[in-house]
Amino acid sequence: WGLLASGCATASAVQAPAALPTPTAVQAGGDPPPAATPAPSPTATPQRSSERSTYGTAGPAGVTAAAYVVMEGATGAVLLEHNAQEHRSPASTTKIMTAMLVLDSGSAQDQMLTAEATDLRDPNVLPMKLKAGMSLSRADWLALMLIPSSNQAANVLARHFPGGEKAFYAAAQRKIQALGMRSMQFVSPSGVDEANAASARDIALLLKAAASYPDIRRLTTTPELVLNLQGKPQTFQHSNQLVGDRDWQLTVTKTGYSRKAGRCLSMMTSLNGRRVLIVLMHADSAEQRTDDARQILQQLQKSPVLPQGATMATQTLTTMPVS
Repeated sequence: WGLLASGCATASAVQAPAALPTPTAVQAGGDPPPAATPAPSPTATPQRSSERSTYGTAGPAGVTAAAYVVMEGATGAVLLEHNAQEHRSPASTTKIMTAMLVLDSGSAQDQMLTAEATDLRDPNVLPMKLKAGMSLSRADWLALMLIPSSNQAANVLARHFPGGEKAFYAAAQRKIQALGMRSMQFVSPSGVDEANAASARDIALLLKAAASYPDIRRLTTTPELVLNLQGKPQTFQHSNQLVGDRDWQLTVTKTGYSRKAGRCLSMMTSLNGRRVLIVLMHADSAEQRTDDARQILQQLQKSPVLPQGATMATQTLTTMPVS
């Protein structure tokens, strides 16, 4: 099995961070199908910062997500934040880290990787069931993880990491330290494990670093993926309905969902000629997540320096170059 030659995302042998082939014309996609099974919800509650949470009510910028941060990409200056240092579940936003680790390893993208039963243990968000014994190239698994947000694909990639899963998690810890992510806990490649945790500021650092990877930029902004599976072409839509929306000039994006995490969204977009990072954590629904993102965009368009009523952060996040 593999990507169709005429597919919306194509893969060939590459070494990170060289870009995979450019995708052909695509159509806008949306969130995973309603039938997707959410991750189980434990009873643990997220750690709170000293700032009072406004979950369920309008925050300083009229945004209802429990935590968020808006950061200027070039300087690292925080334009807007609310509960941005709370320790929360990032859900599938975690897959950005997994993609970076896979590309950092320099592993051949055309190497065929076979799924095992243990890889398929996490909830399936795809409109079809993956089966043990299915073989795809590493590039195909990467596309499945980043476009329709397959949990199983993340597991396959971690298990086939050079040196195995132990080496994968060791590499993750080195990456976390290198990026200065103060509160990130990384215990599963897909983000399904609720022990995975990070603050909105951590995710902003992760997103900013991910923007320097051509493959991540391309795959996370490809609205539709076509794969040849079991002898038939299968189409998978992007998990972020804003991909393909002309109002957004997205550079990198990733969604996340679990009962504990709520609806999460991270993205780098261009606004008035500058890059802006937006991270939303624990929105009440996919629709509210999108409304929150649009609310931030509208406020930034009205007041490019700082939205009215927002709180300017006193710190600047570590500046990292974006290619």
